[in-house]
Amino acid sequence: MAPAGRPGAAGDRQVGTAGTYVRDNFAVHGETDEERAGGVTAQALDELQDYISEATHDPCPGQRAQPQARAQVRGGVLFAWCEGPGSPSGAVLEMEPVPLADLQWHSGYDQDSESLG
Repeated sequence: MAPAGRPGAAGDRQVGTAGTYVRDNFAVHGETDEERAGGVTAQALDELQDYISEATHDPCPGQRAQPQARAQVRGGVLFAWCEGPGSPSGAVLEMEPVPLADLQWHSGYDQDSESLG
């Protein structure tokens, strides 16, 4: 049985909510908006994996170990995946690619005001 206080510890599947502070973490992931978008997306995917793993008590997605969350912008498109051993491509889970033009995008992160400008 999981320790009290962990998501899903009571066995009732009532795990609560989770979230990622995208705006707060955007600037720490690179020099360009594309690098930052990839970095914060990988962070959000990693945090989602952790949450699911704690709620289900199994690695997500995986069988023995938690795969590494990855994300990258290529050609104006955001790609995100979980990379682990045992897969020919290395990806064990891939998200649908997202064109950056489809996102609400505010270029030029203003680190002094800690907001996107």
